Amino acid sequence: MKVRCGRTNLWIGTAAVGFLSVSLACGGGETIVERTVVVEKPVVQTVVVEKPVEKVVQQTVVVEKPIEKVVVATPTPAPPVTKPAQVGTLVVGLAKVEPPIFLPSESAFSSAVFNAYSGVFESLFRRTFAEPPAVGDESGEGIATSWVVAPDNSKITFKIRSGVTFHKGFGELTAEDVAFSFNDAMKEGSKFGRAGELRRFMDRWEAVDKNTAVVYLKQGQFDATWWTSQDNTNGNYVPLVSKKFFDQKGAAAALTSMVATGPFEAITWTGGKELVAEAVPAHWRAIS
Repeated sequence: MKVRCGRTNLWIGTAAVGFLSVSLACGGGETIVERTVVVEKPVVQTVVVEKPVEKVVQQTVVVEKPIEKVVVATPTPAPPVTKPAQVGTLVVGLAKVEPPIFLPSESAFSSAVFNAYSGVFESLFRRTFAEPPAVGDESGEGIATSWVVAPDNSKITFKIRSGVTFHKGFGELTAEDVAFSFNDAMKEGSKFGRAGELRRFMDRWEAVDKNTAVVYLKQGQFDATWWTSQDNTNGNYVPLVSKKFFDQKGAAAALTSMVATGPFEAITWTGGKELVAEAVPAHWRAIS
């Protein structure tokens, strides 16, 4: 600002450098008074203030994300998973443990009875369940699912169940295994407890196909009790064993093979001492 006597001139401006100059002049002389005033820039202050506001908004977004996570991370807790009961061990005391004899022809009466109730072997037929002391009826619930006696009593034709497997990975039981087991049990020189009884009316067994076995009967010798002597309630039935094992390993190995089809698989078997067996988890009688 400059002011002179007699006439007044007014100039106001804001220097870019932020100070104001004021000059006063009267008469012939001129006195200049200069003062520097620092002016704060409100625009700069506004920007500075606005940025924290923006930051606050951004912080609000950041805060909201953990809240969402908390909601997801804290659902109603699921009930703990209950594990199935562990498989237990059943210990049975016996007066005698027979040696592991798996070939029917080598199984004398005492061995055959022990084998029949060991749970390791299976019979050709099974009766329906009945509350003891009653005995169930004939059924197709066993390895033989059905059978037909020829009108002239010359033969009996059996249908063999599919899906019955041997222990230790020796494949599926077939009609060949059934025929092999019975032929071995009643061959000449057999020690099997019922060998003579079987030979009296049975001539031979043959496998027609995978699931069909035929026993040819001796003329006029048909035995009306043929079924009951080979069901699961009889203590001296023919145990069904693997022909495949016999063919691959030989008679000596097959004698103590511990390969059968029962619900228990023999792990160790020491005559006169103990039989240790494990339950077969996917046994056909458990899933059929």
